[in-house]
Amino acid sequence: MVVVYVDTNVIIARYKPDDPLYSIANRLFQKDYDFVISPITLVELYSVLSRVKPFLKFREGLENVSIDTIIAFILYDSKLKIVARSFMSRLQILGKRLRVPLEYHLVIKLAEKLRLKTLDMLHIAYAYMLRNTLDYIVTGDDDILKARELIKQHIGLEVRKPSELT
Repeated sequence: MVVVYVDTNVIIARYKPDDPLYSIANRLFQKDYDFVISPITLVELYSVLSRVKPFLKFREGLENVSIDTIIAFILYDSKLKIVARSFMSRLQILGKRLRVPLEYHLVIKLAEKLRLKTLDMLHIAYAYMLRNTLDYIVTGDDDILKARELIKQHIGLEVRKPSELT
């Protein structure tokens, strides 16, 4: 079974008719893949949905429901599995030893190599933590797509556009 880490923009596109990835995202989620997301994706979904809810298209009856209900629907409808890993790491900075979540430590180590925005880096770091179980990261984010060779080189994961997996 193909296992795909799904970036938030692909999930949102599936329910936003004016998004350029709308049709492609819908075709992608019809595939028989295992779609996984991280807790970071879940947090980002809440943030994005709170802003774009009026522009989304859901089944009849979901127009006036809470964000919690919409997210539960999206997780079910898109067959998304939340994979949570909690590892702590030690980081030394200014002579102090700190305990930080592993994904933060990975972002610090990879930031200069990949030069992506914070949330993009957190997604990449989390995907790295799941690398032994993933086949691809799928995204419509231009910055991540431009860095796909660097991502492959530094963390060993392939990044694909949704159209490359449909």
